[in-house]
Amino acid sequence: RRGVRVAGFLFLLAFLMATPVSRPLWAILWPLREVQFPWRWLAVVSMAGSVVAASTLHFWTKRARGKGRPLALLVAGGVFVSLTLTFAHVVRDARYLTRPQFETTLRSIPGTPNVEYWATRWAGRPLREMSGQVEAAQRVVNINSWEPERRTFEVGPGAKCEARVRTFYYPHWQATSEGRALPVRAADDGALLVSLPADAVSVELEFREPARARVAAAASALGAVFIGGLFVFGGRKRVKKGDRR
Repeated sequence: RRGVRVAGFLFLLAFLMATPVSRPLWAILWPLREVQFPWRWLAVVSMAGSVVAASTLHFWTKRARGKGRPLALLVAGGVFVSLTLTFAHVVRDARYLTRPQFETTLRSIPGTPNVEYWATRWAGRPLREMSGQVEAAQRVVNINSWEPERRTFEVGPGAKCEARVRTFYYPHWQATSEGRALPVRAADDGALLVSLPADAVSVELEFREPARARVAAAASALGAVFIGGLFVFGGRKRVKKGDRR
């Protein structure tokens, strides 16, 4: 019962966080609104709601055998409608691709406009189209490599300007040229801008995680090992106690 109560509390909390009722809380917790979306709480609602619904199965089975049968049938009908909707719109309408089609789709995704809902609130609209991976006014640009977390390119001499990179700005992107840091900032529409000197430069753009990210990853790994150990050794201890009885 304690686990069901916890799941019920989590269900209620997640449901409220996905509705306009929680708007004041989103306004106060500004880091939350910068990295999350209200509809993401629906995943928590689904998981916690499934636990709560399963815990009431005995209750509704008992009601179906007595005077509460009409209400139990109504609840069963709601479950049937939900399952029908899932199979109709998720399974039947799914677009199944062959392996070559899937690989082609994966190669065509990078660089394409993303879903509108994933864009941050501070990024202006509309997103400006770019003629290439990097634009630097009238200066010549040559792309050397373009990897997910590391991009290198060369820019010819010319007037000082900001190179517009076809990458969404994030504070962990760092630009350097021959060991010298180059200032980076976000454009009005969220594109990454790199300040360039007048001389020809070779720019190395790299996504560098802070030390706290590595510490958090190590702590998560240790926590997973600890939890796994509890399942292994804790289970053995319970079996031994049962044997003694």
